[in-house]
Amino acid sequence: MKRAPISSIRLMFAPANPIFSTCTFMFLGTHLLHLYRNLSYRHYLRDSKLSQYYDSLLAGAKAKELLKVLLEKSGYIVYPYGYETTFSDVKRKLNSKDAKNSRTARRIKSSPDLLVYDTENKDVNLVEVKMRRAPKETRILIYAKRISVYKEFWDDSILVVVVPCGNVFYAQRVSDLEVKESYNALRDFRKLEEVFSKVTKDDISHFRKQALQIMKK
Repeated sequence: MKRAPISSIRLMFAPANPIFSTCTFMFLGTHLLHLYRNLSYRHYLRDSKLSQYYDSLLAGAKAKELLKVLLEKSGYIVYPYGYETTFSDVKRKLNSKDAKNSRTARRIKSSPDLLVYDTENKDVNLVEVKMRRAPKETRILIYAKRISVYKEFWDDSILVVVVPCGNVFYAQRVSDLEVKESYNALRDFRKLEEVFSKVTKDDISHFRKQALQIMKK
């Protein structure tokens, strides 16, 4: 079998119109450039959102630790209680897409962050901590679904919200909260020192500055 001459092969793949060839390559080049820019922008958004997510996660962890130290300084005994600490090995598995969303799993994943013991009253409370960068203490956004889960499994726990305004630290028993998307700290919550009576105004003033620093970052 004879091989086709190289010149014939070139003619087979060469465009009939050189102008058409130039336009085609210009179009493809422009299209690829737009595609590259679009993909780069998507990667930027993904990385940016991921960065924001981890920043928020870190700030939330700092807020929990700050409240823990505040309560300990006020005379309470405080232990980490959330499943991130107690069940750290199964955290990733519970959050995987194929994990069963059973009642037990939901209870574990919604576990409050802290266990607070009052040595004087011989009383114990479970505390969930939420940090929100709310512009006003009269409009704090918390997912209604999350509040519903707390009420289902941890109705006797206390929810503490840390916001960059007003008293900064607010608290309320989950059983006394309505299920909604937005809360007014002045109406729906109480000041932290009103719920945890050992906490003084001086303590609030001291830790308030540190909380504001965390939420600025």
